[in-house]
Amino acid sequence: KQADLLAFQEISNVNIYLSCCYVLGILKLDSAALIPYKESLCLKLDDNSYTVLPDIKTSFSYLTDLLIKKKDEMTRTSIEMNTHTMAYITLLITNNQLLPETLRIWLFSSQACESMFRTARSMSGTFSSVVNFSVTEFLRRAEKLSVLQTIKSEVESNPDFPFHFPSHHKQEIERIVQHEFADARELVASLNITILNKVGNPIAMDEVSVIVENHLVKQQKSVVQVK
Repeated sequence: KQADLLAFQEISNVNIYLSCCYVLGILKLDSAALIPYKESLCLKLDDNSYTVLPDIKTSFSYLTDLLIKKKDEMTRTSIEMNTHTMAYITLLITNNQLLPETLRIWLFSSQACESMFRTARSMSGTFSSVVNFSVTEFLRRAEKLSVLQTIKSEVESNPDFPFHFPSHHKQEIERIVQHEFADARELVASLNITILNKVGNPIAMDEVSVIVENHLVKQQKSVVQVK
């Protein structure tokens, strides 16, 4: 019965539940949709009003106290784990097993960590079906990423560095696309096939982009409707 009331209010997790001031307060409202919940959780008085049963109030109070206590325990456990981790990292730095920069915790934001994890997963290879890896494998990949980042930083600071990563600029990509489009149009023309627009002129690159975009939008809408 209590679970049905929580589901009716779309209270789906602990944080939402604890954020609510009083989950039984909704039963004070005058609504036909609440009558089934009032009949199961309340006592109907002679004046047709409803009052919440004492055991229902007690059960919600007990649940609230229990969740608050559990949340506090998890918070203390998390703080304790972070403290032990910080102490362990400090010992590794003291023993020269980690760089002092490791203590710059503010650099380890969630976005940076997620980006590094995605990069580590991408190192599995194009044709590899293995997307998960152990902690040891992650540390090994992170070490490789660190080396690559060091080389990249050296390249940016020293133009005479013998190794350079290939860089693709927007203009270069546009030039490649235009060149490939011209080759494709020449290939189609050799087959005596001419693709014309609605006006009757040979179709241009910009029109192809618009057609492809419209096709993708229609395809996306059809997929959403099927779902």
